[in-house]
Amino acid sequence: MTLPQGRVNVGRGETILPEPIRLNVAASATLDMREPRLEVRELDIGGLLTARGRLSGPTLGKMAGTMDGEIPRVERVRTYWAPLLPGSLAGLELTGGLPMRLSLSNGTTERVLTLELLPRNVGLSWAGAGLDGRFGGSFKAAGSTDGWLHGKASLSGRVQGTGRFNRPPLVVRRFRFDTPLAGSVTAPVLPGWILSGAPGEVLYEGRPLPLGMLAIRGTARPAGDSYRVEGLEFRSGSLGRLTGQVAFHRGSISGRLDEASLPADNLVSLAQAVSGRAWTGWSPTGAIDVAARLEPAEVGPRLAATAVFGRIGFTSPAGDVMGQNLAGQVDLEALLIRNPRMNASLALRGGEALWGTMYLDFTKNPLDLLAGGTRVGPEEYKDLLLEGGVDGFGRLRVVGKAAHAGNTWRHQGNFALRDARLGPIFRTFLRDPLATSHPDLAGLETEGTAVVDLSFSGSGKSADLDGTLRLRSGGVRGGVEPPLLSGLDIDLPVSYSLGTENPGRPRPPDEKKWGRLRLKSVRFSGQELGPLEMPVVLVPNRLYLGGSVETSLFGAKLAFRRIRVDEPLSPDFLLRMAAELEELDLSRISGKTPTLEGRLGGLLDPVILGRERMTAAGALTGTLYGGRLDVAGVTVERPFSAGREIGADVNFDRIDLERFSEALGVGRITGRLSGSIKGLRVSYGQPVAFDLTMESVPAKGVSQTVSLKAVNSISLMGTGSALSGLGVSLMATFFREFPYEKIGFECRLKNDVFAVRGLIHQDGVEYLVKRRFFTGIDVINGNPDNRIGFSDMLERAKRVTEDRSN
Repeated sequence: MTLPQGRVNVGRGETILPEPIRLNVAASATLDMREPRLEVRELDIGGLLTARGRLSGPTLGKMAGTMDGEIPRVERVRTYWAPLLPGSLAGLELTGGLPMRLSLSNGTTERVLTLELLPRNVGLSWAGAGLDGRFGGSFKAAGSTDGWLHGKASLSGRVQGTGRFNRPPLVVRRFRFDTPLAGSVTAPVLPGWILSGAPGEVLYEGRPLPLGMLAIRGTARPAGDSYRVEGLEFRSGSLGRLTGQVAFHRGSISGRLDEASLPADNLVSLAQAVSGRAWTGWSPTGAIDVAARLEPAEVGPRLAATAVFGRIGFTSPAGDVMGQNLAGQVDLEALLIRNPRMNASLALRGGEALWGTMYLDFTKNPLDLLAGGTRVGPEEYKDLLLEGGVDGFGRLRVVGKAAHAGNTWRHQGNFALRDARLGPIFRTFLRDPLATSHPDLAGLETEGTAVVDLSFSGSGKSADLDGTLRLRSGGVRGGVEPPLLSGLDIDLPVSYSLGTENPGRPRPPDEKKWGRLRLKSVRFSGQELGPLEMPVVLVPNRLYLGGSVETSLFGAKLAFRRIRVDEPLSPDFLLRMAAELEELDLSRISGKTPTLEGRLGGLLDPVILGRERMTAAGALTGTLYGGRLDVAGVTVERPFSAGREIGADVNFDRIDLERFSEALGVGRITGRLSGSIKGLRVSYGQPVAFDLTMESVPAKGVSQTVSLKAVNSISLMGTGSALSGLGVSLMATFFREFPYEKIGFECRLKNDVFAVRGLIHQDGVEYLVKRRFFTGIDVINGNPDNRIGFSDMLERAKRVTEDRSN
């Protein structure tokens, strides 16, 4: 018998069968009609279901038997079986053939209908959950007619298979599953199910996660309109055992992870794989106690996790970053929505850390830090927040947004530093880390507080900054002496461009836009400056100080004007200014025993000071022992180092030799002397290089004489030997001074080698002192190539000046 195509009601809907229904049936009965029999030789319902079987019984109402059949393509009948599934499984797709058996039996009180499904290799796909795979096994549902009508038919059986999970960035390439079946058709229970995966099968952004062999097991059962996974156990070959539970409710998911102790070293390996950054060589120790929960919120799923650690240690590959006995807690909160939001807080309350040469003790100075942000696009974030600080150091807060454009990141926001304590910051980040390379910092202490409030915007490492800097009660102390600097207050408007070429903007003409700098006192090289108050402003990329800074230098007036610092926030900063010196008494810089007589002053403009070098244009002029003195080409190499090297060119003209020789204690010389010192360089208070030239200059009315001691001094300095012999002894008996025609010599110091040459040459002889034609004493340089160490030259000078008698 063949029935034409027709309409069939399914639930509240109606469908059209794709093909006609074919039915081949044979019926028979005994003569007394007590055992009617029905045999279905062929049943084909529109190509969706085929079956055959036999029913028999004493009466039509008690017939029993079995029908064997198959759904050749289960995907074609989804319209019929999908309404039977709970809402949590909406979107589930099946493919393949599904053998089945339908049995009807007589129970003690009611008839029992049993349906067995025997999938062999059925495909499963659940796009909403990112799942697909294949499975086989057996499903058995049995119940009374009334039970079937109300969905209370009992369920039993077992299902096994393999699958794949794909919800980027997380992918599981292959897993196995095995679960028994229980419960009812409309409320299935999966008691003791297990999922397992081999090492390397779980990937994050394409990178395998080092989880080892994985096994996840639990019991899943419906609970009202939710579906719960209880007794959840997660076993990882690298992390250990974690337990918890999960629930699905109307498309949302919730759950918890009970506290578990996880090894720190394996967690670091997992973090490397997740982040995609290699931390090879790190050696963390200790364990971290982790607990988490996932729960529905008004806007979407909310994840909260806590990690508590007590004795964490780590060492970087180079050994320059270390931690020991670190104790604290990390709290993570994330909204898993279309634009996910995450907040993470860190609190360190114990342990020690070393970063390069910077050391922190978190037991004495606890740290707290909060970071968060919202992802609004593939590489776009808003509401970014970084807030926290170290107890006793200050508080930092950064808010803003960032987006990746082209090959760089664009960023915008606000940077605020509150209650910054200069003392602890200086000790921790400058003095102590640099103690070895900069011993001059040892013993220094700073004081004061600072507040910085800046808005920023830019891309990559470049940013435009605008805001204010305020510093109060700034000071620098060195031991028990009076402070090197005290009472520093700054109110500075800030406008700056980081990471870009200096735009070189001029200073604002309106003084209302300037800030103020106030200073009580500052001491430098025994000199004290202050009090001082002046306008100050920072514009891209220059710091301007208005007015002039006046101080005293060994009693003389020293004034700095037109002070400007280019790139003040860069290691390549340049300080430019004009320096004017008035009437410096040279005797005051000569120590307790004055050897200099004269005065010096002038204008150096510009003076340019950088990290590696200082140069000064212009010259200082004055008097020296009655003659003229000029100092030019002033330089300082490595000005901020203890080994700084000071350089200059010095010219002197017609100085009074009598006053000069008396100050030196080398004997009495009269006359006038001119010369120069070119390429003078002094380090640690001692010359390291120079070219000295000195020549006597005849002057009207001025005699040119030299005492025997002076001749002896010149000979000792030039040749290393004093005058000797019977002739000298006789001359000393009758003469105290001798006339000379000329004195001329040059001295050179280079690479710690000192050499003296005479400038007077006659008949192949080199003279240091040339007598007059008939009278006097010649001092001859008998060894023009004589070179000695500078220390030997200093020893000669000491011998010369020990006896100050004439």
